[in-house]
Amino acid sequence: MNALLQKAREGNPLGIDMIDIHGHIGRYAFAIPTLNVKSIVDSMNKLGIQKTICSHMHCMGQNAENGNEEVYKAIQAYPGRIEGYISIYPFSREHVEIVVKKWLKAGFVGIKLHNANGLPYTHPHLEPAYKIANQRYLPILFHTWGDEKEFEEIEEISSSYQNLSILMAHSGACKKEKYAEFALKHQNVYLDVTFSSAPAGLLEYFTERIGAQRIVWGSDVYFLNQAQQLGKVVGCNLSQQEKSLILYNNARQLLDRIQR
Repeated sequence: MNALLQKAREGNPLGIDMIDIHGHIGRYAFAIPTLNVKSIVDSMNKLGIQKTICSHMHCMGQNAENGNEEVYKAIQAYPGRIEGYISIYPFSREHVEIVVKKWLKAGFVGIKLHNANGLPYTHPHLEPAYKIANQRYLPILFHTWGDEKEFEEIEEISSSYQNLSILMAHSGACKKEKYAEFALKHQNVYLDVTFSSAPAGLLEYFTERIGAQRIVWGSDVYFLNQAQQLGKVVGCNLSQQEKSLILYNNARQLLDRIQR
């Protein structure tokens, strides 16, 4: 048994730093037992997670701006522990530019985009967000689920805005080979392995194909349990150095390159 897994099973601190790059706050369409932000921070404290970067559940629809307000309250309540992604609904180019500039000034560290609103990631109203993010070297977390149209849209964005750090959410939930090929082709793409299941060998496959330095860890908390999502990294057959890259170092590097 590897050392990290042994510590985890004994309920002891892992002794390594961790950043969760994929979290949420807010109510959704199904029951979530505890909806307060304190529950996330309590989980982080138990597991030794330094910070969680969150967007609001409203990232999926037209109430995105209300969601940003709630995320900002969470950042203020837990400074340094909860960070924020800006959620955007592209009503207009002007609206998008105002929203992005407003929340970057307030301390948000990236952008979260979700296509559940029925709009493509290449929607022309999103162009100001990409331009600002490119100037600032921001991470953008894109919801993906292996759809060919998603790859086509994100490929266009990746090629046009090469200073972005593009995070592909739920990498390997399906079509793991396509995700690996896409990351190999685009050097500003990182694979976020948030996924409710934990297929044996997925992390080892991605590490062999693209290197551990291109993989980031997130939990999808509230949707998913941080302990369960952490377990699939802790228990996989990678070196402790590779696990540290996935759990902390890569995310830390992406945050450090942001131009404030």
